[in-house]
Amino acid sequence: MDLAKRDLKVHEISKQIKIEQAKMLKRFKTISEKKSKNKYLQEIYNNYKKFKDDIILNKKNQVKHIKSLLKYLEKMKKENSENKTLLNKLDLEEKSLNKKISDLKYEIKVINKETKSRRKK
Repeated sequence: MDLAKRDLKVHEISKQIKIEQAKMLKRFKTISEKKSKNKYLQEIYNNYKKFKDDIILNKKNQVKHIKSLLKYLEKMKKENSENKTLLNKLDLEEKSLNKKISDLKYEIKVINKETKSRRKK
């Protein structure tokens, strides 16, 4: 029971982190659109940009590490090709990891799209 409570707490904290990141990225977009009119916003803009870049770098690193896990799973599948139960588990894990990669790439795309400022010429 304690494990279930812990998992719920971790899920809730993860959800809050995503909400806060979304708020920060929205502020970044707002500031990036207004910084040209207010020289005092430049430093704040730089801080938000660093935050955004750190989020993207973190997600790219997660993709990289998941890909290395996928390579390891492939190796395990080759070494244990006769164990059907293990192969089924490895296949499920592979699908889960591929979905995570897809989700991370989508999140990166959304962050870049959502924080792109529209400059008027």
